[in-house]
Amino acid sequence: MNLSKRKYNIIEKIIALDENGVSTLEDILKLVGSTSKKPSITDYNNDLSASNKRIDKGDFYTQEEVLKMTEKW
Repeated sequence: MNLSKRKYNIIEKIIALDENGVSTLEDILKLVGSTSKKPSITDYNNDLSASNKRIDKGDFYTQEEVLKMTEKW
């Protein structure tokens, strides 16, 4: 899929968002804009360790679960 089509698909999804979805998207965009600093190797490794612990505890979504969630957007 070319870039123009991908952008158009994103715009369509944004237009369909409800108030909660718009608020969530705004929060995500704020986070993305504030993370321009490259994390240190120690921070990166700490993030990986914390993520692996969550996975070991079963605190994650499968791809199938995520796809079902996105159908409700």
